[in-house]
Amino acid sequence: MKSITLVCTVHKEKGAANVSNLYKILEHIQPEVIFLEVSPDDFDSYYITCNLEKLEPKAVIQYKANRHIDLVPVDISITDKNIYMKAQRLFGMIDLHSTTHYQQKYEHIQTCVFKSGFSYLNSDQYSKDQAELNEEDFEIIRKIDDPEIIGLYEWWNTTISHRENEMINRIYEYSRDNTFQRTVFLIGAAHRHSIIKKGKELNNNDPGNIEWHYYS
Repeated sequence: MKSITLVCTVHKEKGAANVSNLYKILEHIQPEVIFLEVSPDDFDSYYITCNLEKLEPKAVIQYKANRHIDLVPVDISITDKNIYMKAQRLFGMIDLHSTTHYQQKYEHIQTCVFKSGFSYLNSDQYSKDQAELNEEDFEIIRKIDDPEIIGLYEWWNTTISHRENEMINRIYEYSRDNTFQRTVFLIGAAHRHSIIKKGKELNNNDPGNIEWHYYS
């Protein structure tokens, strides 16, 4: 049975969510393959500039130093050159119109990440907290009632869902064509609930191919 352990993370170090603790998780699991939230087109920069700024590359490179493992980029290439401008526009509007409760919930999540790190990021409590924040995003967008912002919000959710589908599909394709026992899928924690749901749905259609585990 081929196993994959979903390990949710953040892209920049924050308190207990740091390189040392992520490295310890990898050491404990001992994966032969690590699936990465990066596209094949951006894979080379994973070793050059990204590893100076982001949490995951530092831990992965440290883990790989004395092992023969495969690093597999599974994200899609972003062809929309304006994606970051659109995202800034959307989340800037959400922040501008956010309530005190929304801001407190966001700060609560950040505090929990800082104090508890990966145990919180990989917990059902995190998924619940993030889902509540996402629901408030929707309410803010609804109250703004601006066709442009509504369109950006729909575009963003469609883009995220498409990325998740493609990443899971590429993992399953790799698993069909390669021999291994243990793998890790590193991905931003905001994807946790959706990836778990989609992984279970795929397993129902493709039983016996992959056994999913969820770090906690």
